[in-house]
Amino acid sequence: MIITKDENAGETVLKLSEILSYMLYNSNEKEISLEQELTCLSHYIALEKLRYGDELTVDYQVSGNVEHQKIAPLILISFVENAFKHGPSDGLEKSWIAISVDISEDVFRFRVENSLPKQPKTKPEEPARVLSGIGLNNVEKRLQLIYGEQYQLTATSTDTYLVELSIKTHELSYR
Repeated sequence: MIITKDENAGETVLKLSEILSYMLYNSNEKEISLEQELTCLSHYIALEKLRYGDELTVDYQVSGNVEHQKIAPLILISFVENAFKHGPSDGLEKSWIAISVDISEDVFRFRVENSLPKQPKTKPEEPARVLSGIGLNNVEKRLQLIYGEQYQLTATSTDTYLVELSIKTHELSYR
């Protein structure tokens, strides 16, 4: 982008440097503000939107009060990275990813859903729990260590891939 003098090059380099800085300096913290985690997520989503352009529709929404909430760093980004890795497809007319964060008084909810290429069906399938891959398994282990029984994580795959994470807000800080 810099070599071709793309007008988005400066903004792209800035977002990338902020993500790298966050990963270098905040990933070793026990907990960080939810605002910081969501800002890093926003930068990552913006970079991926630049990468895919009109080939991919991304809907990212945050509702509720994120102030004064804490979370373990780099918990959410693995799920979003996974959606960008598997969501965009040449086999789909329109690929999409929907990401939502909702904070209420008692529960933090995070949801990532992405389109999947159509697979030939041999038999009707029920949604299966599908949380595979080193990165996603590591996140699940971290969640168990950090939040114990105070979180719920589900991943299902049918016509779409859906990950849902809930953490009791009073447990967003470490035990």
